[in-house]
Amino acid sequence: MNRAILLAIMLCGCAAGPDYTRPALPLPTEFDNSTSEGTKAIDRTWWKAFQDPLLDGLVERALTGNQDLIAASARVDQAIAVLGGIEAAGLPAIDARAGFERRKYSTDLAANPPVGTPRQRDNAAAGLSLSYEIDIWGRARRAREASQAMLQSGREALYAAELSVSALVVRTYVELRSVDTEWVASEDAVKAREESLRVAKLRESTGNALLGEAARAEGARAGALTRLSMVRRQRAALENLLGTLVGDPSLKVAPSQTALVIPSAPAAGLPSSLLERRPDVRQAEQLAISANAQIGVAKASAFPALTLTAGLGSESRELSGLFASPAATSAVGLSIEQNILDWGRAGRATDAAEAAAKVAAATYAQSVLDALRETRDALVVLREATIVSEATERQAIAAEQLRNFAQKRFDAGEIGSAEFADARVVYADSVSAVASARRDRIHAHVQLIKALGGGYDGE
Repeated sequence: MNRAILLAIMLCGCAAGPDYTRPALPLPTEFDNSTSEGTKAIDRTWWKAFQDPLLDGLVERALTGNQDLIAASARVDQAIAVLGGIEAAGLPAIDARAGFERRKYSTDLAANPPVGTPRQRDNAAAGLSLSYEIDIWGRARRAREASQAMLQSGREALYAAELSVSALVVRTYVELRSVDTEWVASEDAVKAREESLRVAKLRESTGNALLGEAARAEGARAGALTRLSMVRRQRAALENLLGTLVGDPSLKVAPSQTALVIPSAPAAGLPSSLLERRPDVRQAEQLAISANAQIGVAKASAFPALTLTAGLGSESRELSGLFASPAATSAVGLSIEQNILDWGRAGRATDAAEAAAKVAAATYAQSVLDALRETRDALVVLREATIVSEATERQAIAAEQLRNFAQKRFDAGEIGSAEFADARVVYADSVSAVASARRDRIHAHVQLIKALGGGYDGE
């Protein structure tokens, strides 16, 4: 038996199933369309670069109060508990037992006890028993490897969810501030159209109005009011969304036209670094590692199970003598168990595990390709959004100059109220366009940060 135990211990160094190897992927050496000026690494608290304390507070509240993040954190706790259970299952099981029995025997039987034997007998017993399945084929080690990978996958999923929530809070807040600016511009447009309508009606009452002048002014005013109503509805929806994200349905955000600081573009880095920086990619790889380890679990389950048992105790007919030397008992044993006929069930389990591992590996490879595509797209979007933002700012400057010129001409009586109102509306539209372009530029900045992993370092 000693030789059998020694052989089992020596065999414990092997483990059934293949070791995990990262799939070979065609990674480019650098990103095209890169914003070459970006050299700064992304900070984990990247949203603070916008220099808005209210935004900082909203993100922090979302990271602690968002229900999706609470659920993701609970899934990590669940994975920790599962791993603990699997690790405990690979250790020896020790059970304690104790009992006392007092039995009275019948004397009215065909074969009665010898004369003088007491009818009432006591029996006391106590002891410890040990059972340990020797992990010869590595089933427990592969199960532990799979569970550890699932735990790490849960942690990666948690950070991916944190990144998504923080990015959504920033995008929603930026959208809200853009709408605040559009609200003011829309109100200015309504005022311009109302003034134009007032003058047109006055001219009509004196018989000096052009044909349809008042009707056109009324239509323009109605259009401006419609746009203002849409802006108000949009702001309410954005405020409600922020409340949902931070876990506060009654959240109210005061209007503000203070423009957010636009940070410099982050460094894109090397494409190969996305494998370590993107939490969703790391999550997919951990799932692939877990699925690969399950192949070993399935294969090892088809081999014989070797179990070591041992017992130490005491048994006596009197409770007072239970722990005396003559009452001591002990046992040691080694058993082997092998299924002889399972109609191919073990083989099918291995086939299923191998197929699942292929699925997980393909999913991981696809997540890498998606990450590369999203990063390339984000670089292009940020570059173009920057160009549009700068162009709209120049356009707004020109529109302001035209409005001022129209004001002078109107005061001098060179143009009518309708033409002056048009100039005011054009300027209001340019202000809205600047706000929208800045919003799109910040959205593109956030999109790139998210595509690059949000400053995640894998720890």
